[in-house]
Amino acid sequence: MLHRQFVCLVGLLLLCEGQGQGSAATEPCDDFTDLDLTHCLLGTSLYVRLLLYTRSNPRCGRELSHQHPSSEPLFDLSRPTAFVIHGYRPTGAAPVWIDLLVRLLAEQEDLNVIVVDWNRGAANLNYFIAVANTGHAAHNLTAFIVNMQTKPTPISAVKLFHVLYHGTGWRITYADTWGNFCGVFMTSVVMPRKPFCE
Repeated sequence: MLHRQFVCLVGLLLLCEGQGQGSAATEPCDDFTDLDLTHCLLGTSLYVRLLLYTRSNPRCGRELSHQHPSSEPLFDLSRPTAFVIHGYRPTGAAPVWIDLLVRLLAEQEDLNVIVVDWNRGAANLNYFIAVANTGHAAHNLTAFIVNMQTKPTPISAVKLFHVLYHGTGWRITYADTWGNFCGVFMTSVVMPRKPFCE
């Protein structure tokens, strides 16, 4: 009896492992940067990743190239784009609300959902270092959008961008460098900021 249960368990594990390997080979996922408390104690240098989600991949992010975003076949400039920007990450853990928000956005409308992962830079016990990194993250994101203007479908032909932010993400959203895009963006607060944080 015990032998039969063991064989069934091994067979189930092999079946699940085989399915996982097959899907990973055809669809590599780029996850949100998940750091630990050690990174926060030592501090992190800013590194901005742009993770693309669509209706076709609501649970599997694809990292976009800042210089060649059109190299990702799922990135369609004719669709509206929503940027999701997180805030200060004192522990370095990935925000628990990001996955749910991405799935909700993808269910509502066929759009490009770009999660701006600046966890390397936001994860720091010193809040003011993270705040200083928001300006650099904004310049990075602005360069990405300016790059879109030079593509075959310029940003002027692209549908409205919607920016959703949380906490210190507002500093990236309202940076002076975004002033060039007035009328193109609509912003929303995902969760209200705590009075202490800003």
